[in-house]
Amino acid sequence: EEDKRQICSIYRIEGRLKQPPKQWLRVMRAELKTIEDEARNAGFAELRMAGRDWSRIVTGYEPLPGVPNGLRKVL
Repeated sequence: EEDKRQICSIYRIEGRLKQPPKQWLRVMRAELKTIEDEARNAGFAELRMAGRDWSRIVTGYEPLPGVPNGLRKVL
């Protein structure tokens, strides 16, 4: 049977945060949680991202096979 889950993919986020490392990490995680919540509320079942290696920054994500630095999280 065809998989009919909706998947939200983050293709690009731009900008700079001029914060000390620990504060930068808190801000980034809080913003990502906002994106996750919005995607979940919009009916998406999964969030995916790729590009840079964010695996040390994000929590609750697993590797996305076949995508360089790809990560996925079931919402």
